Amino acid sequence: VWDNVYEQELLELVANDNNAPASPIPPTAEAGVLGEIWPLEPLARAISRASHLRARDTEYASPFATNAQKEGLSYTGGKLDDITVVVSRLCHVPSCVCVY
Repeated sequence: VWDNVYEQELLELVANDNNAPASPIPPTAEAGVLGEIWPLEPLARAISRASHLRARDTEYASPFATNAQKEGLSYTGGKLDDITVVVSRLCHVPSCVCVY
């Protein structure tokens, strides 16, 4: 992904995720409920799609091409390679009381 998608574009994809909940998720929501409230697969697919499109564009000034040119290499376009997307959700876990 990072060879073909700039950080700003990735942030825009996340910000424009139509599956994101309109209101905050209750901290007591369980994992199964979270998947129903905010499924992450559509976001992962959108990120993957963006990366694949850029990888096939021979004229795109990709992050990979930009870095290659900084190193003195002549390269344009995206980088065709394996593309792996992992999207995770970080949740606040309420304090727990440990009993020994």
